[in-house]
Amino acid sequence: MGASEPPPIPPPVQFLSGAEAQSRRDAQHVDLLRVFHYVVAGLLALFGCMYFVYIGIGVAVLSRAGPFGGKDAPPDSFGWLFAGMGAAGLAFLWGLAALALVSAAMLKRRRRRIFCMVVAAMLCLFHPFGTVLGVFTLLVLARPSVKDAFKAGPSATDR
Repeated sequence: MGASEPPPIPPPVQFLSGAEAQSRRDAQHVDLLRVFHYVVAGLLALFGCMYFVYIGIGVAVLSRAGPFGGKDAPPDSFGWLFAGMGAAGLAFLWGLAALALVSAAMLKRRRRRIFCMVVAAMLCLFHPFGTVLGVFTLLVLARPSVKDAFKAGPSATDR
């Protein structure tokens, strides 16, 4: 640009109608929820790994390894209780993580809104991260404009 040329004229500002602006906000909110479903699913899977400690203690008691051997060994039922509770906790958290992953995929596709709401309610059990995500997911998915978006399915730009 030379010194005598005026600066370029910026493009005109485009104002969105109320419905278009709401649709854009809804799409942004659903996309953010999708990302946070992935994050919470990872945290659930990670925290579920702590139950391997309980399973290990149960197996050690049942095999009479280390301090669990000898004449003062705890009964086998103690080992089964630890292993069973560990396996149940692991299955619950990993199952919830899998449901959160499926819910994230459904949010991306704008499909199965009720399924996503049920998973959001289940995520409320995982305090504090799942509770916050579950409540916000329920609030966003209850909006009439989001219901309509789920009925219409993904737009061409969402695929």
